[in-house]
Amino acid sequence: SRNPKPQPCGGWGGRRPTLGSLKLDRATRIMYRGKELYINGELAPLPASPLLRKLADTRHLDCSAAILRRLKQAEREMLQDWLDEGWLHYEAPSTQQQCRDNRPQS
Repeated sequence: SRNPKPQPCGGWGGRRPTLGSLKLDRATRIMYRGKELYINGELAPLPASPLLRKLADTRHLDCSAAILRRLKQAEREMLQDWLDEGWLHYEAPSTQQQCRDNRPQS
């Protein structure tokens, strides 16, 4: 049987964290030109909003309640896809270390 995809720490897929941050993977490249947003050389499915431009410029996005309220549903879904792909990671505030899957290491 297939194992379900692990949800990122902090429950980004369900309840959205209001602490910590989303950080681009060190191999991920994100840039914008005008309204176009590119990730790893491909045109992203959404335009470059101010928050996505901030992510491109600073390589991280704080998970504050105010910022999360400003994200559109389609932007949250795209960020979740990027988390699933490993292009983006959730960093918990308490450890300031990248969250890992909770499965036991073998």
